[in-house]
Amino acid sequence: MKSYRYHLIKNFEENASVFKKIFGNIIFLIGVTKVTWRKNNLTPQDYKNALKIIQKGDMLLVGNHRRASGLFIRGPVTHACIYTGGGRVIHAVSDGVVREKFRNFFSEYDTLAILRPRLKKHKKTIIKKTVRYARKQIGKPFDFFFASKQQQFFCSQLVNDAYHQAGFNTGLANHKKAENVIEKNLLMVTRALHPKEFFNGNFDTIFLSESLKDIEI
Repeated sequence: MKSYRYHLIKNFEENASVFKKIFGNIIFLIGVTKVTWRKNNLTPQDYKNALKIIQKGDMLLVGNHRRASGLFIRGPVTHACIYTGGGRVIHAVSDGVVREKFRNFFSEYDTLAILRPRLKKHKKTIIKKTVRYARKQIGKPFDFFFASKQQQFFCSQLVNDAYHQAGFNTGLANHKKAENVIEKNLLMVTRALHPKEFFNGNFDTIFLSESLKDIEI
C-alpha cells in the first residue's frame, strides 16, 4: 500500500502554512517507520471469511502493530474505514482520503473487525448516503491536527461523519469534551475519537480476524 511507503506528503489544504506541511511530513515519516520486520498477522483465510460477510456500508477497524504509528495510537485496532462495495474501501490516510482495494489490507494490517450499523428503518437509503458522502471526500487532505474540519479528515472522523450526515446516529462524537483549558487547546489528538471506541457505538460486530479473537476489546 502506497500509504505505508516513504514519500513526501503534498496534499494539504490550500492555505496550509509551511509549519503544517513540515509537521505533517514529520509525523508521517515517523509513523510509517517499521518497528518490527515480522509478517503481518492477517491471513488469506481471514480474507476469505471476511468476503463472505462484508456488505456495502460496513465499517472496517484494522490494527497495524508493526509500525511506529501503533505506538501512539494504542489498542487492538488503530484505523477506521468504510467498505463501499465492489471490493473497495475508502479511508483517510496521510495522503488524504483515498480509495483502496479491500484485499490490500490483508498484506499490511494485523487485526480486522467488521462492524455494521444497527439500522431498523431506511437502511438502503442511509447506506447509500453514507457511501456517497465518503466518495465525495476522496482527494481531501488528512487532518494532522485532528481539528475535525470538513475540508480535511482524520480516519475516525471521516467514518463517523459519513454515518451522521446520512441520518444514522453512531452514538459517538469526533472528540471527547475537554474538561479544562489545557485539554481544549493542547491535547486535541488525545481527545480525538479512537477507532476502538466504535465498538461502544451503535454497531454490531459481525466479524473478527483470528488475531483479534483472543484479545480483550
